[in-house]
Amino acid sequence: MKVNQLRVGELQNSLRAEKMDAFLISKMENIRYLSGFSGSTGYMLVDGKSAYIFVDFRYVQQVKKETSGIEIIQTSRSQAGEVCEFIKKKKYKKIGVEGGHLSVNNFGVFEGLIAKTQKLIATGGFIEKARMVKSKDEIALIKKAVELADVTFYEMVSKGRENFINKSESEVAAKLEYYMKCGGAQSPSFESIVAFGPNSAYPHYKPSADVIVKPKSKKAGDGTFLKLDFGAKLNGYCSDMTRTIFIGKPSQKHIDVYKIVLEAQLTALSKARPGMRGSEIDKLARDVIAKYGYKDNFGHGLGHGVGLEIHEGPTVSSLGEVVVAENMVFTVEPGVYIPGFGGVRIEDIVVMGKTGCKILTKSPKEILIIE
Repeated sequence: MKVNQLRVGELQNSLRAEKMDAFLISKMENIRYLSGFSGSTGYMLVDGKSAYIFVDFRYVQQVKKETSGIEIIQTSRSQAGEVCEFIKKKKYKKIGVEGGHLSVNNFGVFEGLIAKTQKLIATGGFIEKARMVKSKDEIALIKKAVELADVTFYEMVSKGRENFINKSESEVAAKLEYYMKCGGAQSPSFESIVAFGPNSAYPHYKPSADVIVKPKSKKAGDGTFLKLDFGAKLNGYCSDMTRTIFIGKPSQKHIDVYKIVLEAQLTALSKARPGMRGSEIDKLARDVIAKYGYKDNFGHGLGHGVGLEIHEGPTVSSLGEVVVAENMVFTVEPGVYIPGFGGVRIEDIVVMGKTGCKILTKSPKEILIIE
């Protein structure tokens, strides 16, 4: 039996436990997880005995190629209407929907199209909870995406002057994405962050065509940060990494801040264990940063799950209540951001093993200076 059929079976067991007759999936990542279908639009319906995929003409052959054991229903003009007609004919009483994905407007549309005796039940994280623990095949796919990001970083820094100096932030971002695409990526996992100098103090930032990456001078202390946060989507799975390098000879303060962030990351990586809550892992790094007086300069969570989406469970932050279990994949990315000065973030992807974190990201984290 294929993994996808096992996942559908687990969902069917959950439906019985929740006393629902069927479940409508609208989020494409969840449809891919359950069926293997990698298209960009469609619906999937699972009841106690069967599974159905609703797609228009463009995707029929793709569904046949990518799935098995699922009935394919070709729709025409009104996909939502035809899904609702099918639900009406099946005479389901309670139908679960993805409350976190289906908009209020679309919920109302579906509610208006099904029979009055039928009830839609908005659920939260019904499938996402299962997705948090990765299979061996999923971990292998994530590793390949991580390897592509590692190769991209190597290509960038091995020709550092050529790829960075006198290039705009936007040009550097384009080169990162060029290397990932050449390596087989379907797309970047997200819009790449390239932030130079004081711009690196913004945790999230859009690269600018007007900001040129170059050292202020050759003097010691005139160097600054260049923060690179990027990832590749390969075979549907994402990678995510951040490295902060130096352009020009950095000041002692730049070096000190970098070392603090690295110590925080290494501490969390070495001490995180299965059975800890996300908030407990977050605290491992946060306490190190606070020890050096930068508590207020680390304002985001330590990490997030990665898989079919770039941000998924588990949440590794002060709000992370999920207990991190073996085979969960997540980032560890502490940062210190000082307005007007700059910021450092260092990020790896890890998979939780039986006794601790296995680091998937292999790119070096030693201080790297490009002039």
